[in-house]
Amino acid sequence: AVATSTQASLVSRATWRPSVLAVSPHEAATLLGGAGRARAIWEQLRQGVDPFDEDALPKTPRARARLLSSLSPPAAETIAQSDSSCGTRKLLLRLEDGLSVECVVIPSPN
Repeated sequence: AVATSTQASLVSRATWRPSVLAVSPHEAATLLGGAGRARAIWEQLRQGVDPFDEDALPKTPRARARLLSSLSPPAAETIAQSDSSCGTRKLLLRLEDGLSVECVVIPSPN
């Protein structure tokens, strides 16, 4: 059977999850079941670790399932990265549409 565009649209909406980078800390805490889990994921991102990488996934099955069912990996590929002595990290990212953006991650004292 061939799926119609309406069926495909319904499936994609049903499986759509926001990017881990597109939600606020409060939204991430709600989706992941607590502020501590959201902070852990954000800390991995700040360190340049992909929280969806097999080695970085949460250790408990429940937390892992919640992450994988609630959020999607960042929709960008790191092309270049440069770290400064103060902890600031500059990234050049390639987005899904092929465009590139530069961003700076500035560490917070908290």
